[in-house]
Amino acid sequence: MLPSVILPTAAEAPPTISLAGLRKEYHPNRSAYATGTGGKNMLQQMDDDEFTAARHESGNIHYPFASQEEWRLAYWLTHASLPQSEINSFLRLDWVCIHYS
Repeated sequence: MLPSVILPTAAEAPPTISLAGLRKEYHPNRSAYATGTGGKNMLQQMDDDEFTAARHESGNIHYPFASQEEWRLAYWLTHASLPQSEINSFLRLDWVCIHYS
C-alpha cells in the first residue's frame, strides 16, 4: 500500500504571484559575455594566449610545462590544501630542483 500524500493547507501553500503589470528592464551596462568574448571555452581561450605558437611548434600540448607529468605536479600543487609556504619548501627540495630545472 502506498503512503498517503498530505497536501499543504491554504495557509501553508506558497502564495500565487501575478506577473501582470511587470516589465522587463535591461541593465545599461551589458555583461562581459555579451560584449564580444563569444563564449569561448577553456580550450578555445588557450589558442588565443601568448604561448599558442610555441605550443604548436613544439608539439607539446602541455607547454609551457615540459611534460604531462610536470603539468600534473603543478596541477596537484595548485589544488592541494597546502599553504603557499609548504609549496615553496617543496619546490626548493634538491630532488625537485635537479629534475625540474
